Amino acid sequence: MPSAQVGSGRTVVTVVDVGGFSGGGEKVALDSAILLAEAGFRSILFVAVGPVDPKLTSTPNLEIVVAEDHWVQRKKLVRLRHGVWNRFTAGLMREVLAKCDPQNTIVHVHTFREHVSASALVVVDEMGFPMLLTVHEYALGCPMTNFFNVRTKTLFTLKGASVECLKTECTGGSMLWKLEVATRFIWWRKVSHIQTRFDAFIFLSDLSREVLLPYINPATPSFRVANPFPVEPRPPQAFAPGRPFAFLAKLIPQKGAVILAEAAARMNAPVIFIGDGPDADRVRELCPNATITGWISPPEVLGHLREARALVFPSTWYEGQPLAIQEALAVGVPVIVSDACAGREAVIDGETGYVFRSGDVDQLVQIMTAMMDDEKAHAMGAAAHRRFWSDPAGGINYAENVAKVYDTLWLSK
Repeated sequence: MPSAQVGSGRTVVTVVDVGGFSGGGEKVALDSAILLAEAGFRSILFVAVGPVDPKLTSTPNLEIVVAEDHWVQRKKLVRLRHGVWNRFTAGLMREVLAKCDPQNTIVHVHTFREHVSASALVVVDEMGFPMLLTVHEYALGCPMTNFFNVRTKTLFTLKGASVECLKTECTGGSMLWKLEVATRFIWWRKVSHIQTRFDAFIFLSDLSREVLLPYINPATPSFRVANPFPVEPRPPQAFAPGRPFAFLAKLIPQKGAVILAEAAARMNAPVIFIGDGPDADRVRELCPNATITGWISPPEVLGHLREARALVFPSTWYEGQPLAIQEALAVGVPVIVSDACAGREAVIDGETGYVFRSGDVDQLVQIMTAMMDDEKAHAMGAAAHRRFWSDPAGGINYAENVAKVYDTLWLSK
């Protein structure tokens, strides 16, 4: 439990699109709001669309405000206008901040592009409150948030929202949908100038900052604060022969499940895919002996992960701070990660896992073959566990680490 003296009654307004633990950015936002409340901050969770997870409503000292109780299906033009400028969130933000003191209040944005929109953030800036953004994805530079071409299954190298970008079919949906999303993006940048309104950014990786630097003011302060982490310290599970390789992510092209399936099939190695998605059938076709769990509970996920030989994370896009990698290292499982994604920054190549060339099945097979040595896999797992908990990412330290960023902003205002 963090020290109750960290917050000292100061106020943090955590901004998020939805009130459920649905995606990476949302989960981090909700976990952080809880940790800030426990650390003595006046923690206000600002939610654009409910319902709110019961875990939040039962958290002491956490205030929750919701613009809309549930998601409303809207016609395309109304949805576009709502996405560009949500009058409900703008009005609610004005009400919330009217009861706060700019001298000891921070607005911490996690997600905004789906429902919060630019409107609420413009209100924050105009009312003179310090505001920072944790950069969970690449929405500051890419309308589709990920700089990835789903059709070619390659990184997208064109400038976000450039003419060439807008002409390129890079999504799995229609061009009309892409143009709708791009319209919101262009409005945020060219009309609302959202990228200039933040007083600071929290980046989760060096790669993320490097990719997005052309899309922000490089003079804006940036910090590194690891996401809150839910796993409690415990010894690694006793190593047993026959452990499978594990994959933990949605089975979609950019996550690279098909790459692992091909490698495992060549080796006839045991492999478990924790998750589900549109690539599941292709994985089964390539690797009939693979286990695909589908979506399961967090305790079940950790149970499978603890029994893995290694986590293979073959993502072919940039990523932010992949939670799966942190979870694996925390439970003493080495990680094999592609060099295309930010997850490589968490792995010490040759000590806590391996880094391989993105998309290179041959090299992945070589590394996985080496990891079939039980002694090597066990030693790397022990090193991974030791390294991780010598400087744990987030969890009990999150409130203290992010409070240092808040102090910097308050002093600079």
